[in-house]
Amino acid sequence: MSEIPDRPVNQPDSAPKAGKFTAETLQKAEAELAQYIGAIAKVIVKRAAAKARFESELYILIADEIKDPDERRGFIRKAISASERR
Repeated sequence: MSEIPDRPVNQPDSAPKAGKFTAETLQKAEAELAQYIGAIAKVIVKRAAAKARFESELYILIADEIKDPDERRGFIRKAISASERR
């Protein structure tokens, strides 16, 4: 028996590729996260950017590093609000 592919073979994968975020977006995310966790934010943002498909997903992933639940929620709200204005 052959396996059935998740998508047609000749249809391109619609997932965004590496480099999907601008340097400005990544620098902004890093600066905002650094207010909560310090210099390690650069590494966290870089790793999250490799996984995230959208800017809102990037912010949700990096928000996981903020230990205080209230600060985490505020960070996510602020990030989503900012991304909606663009």
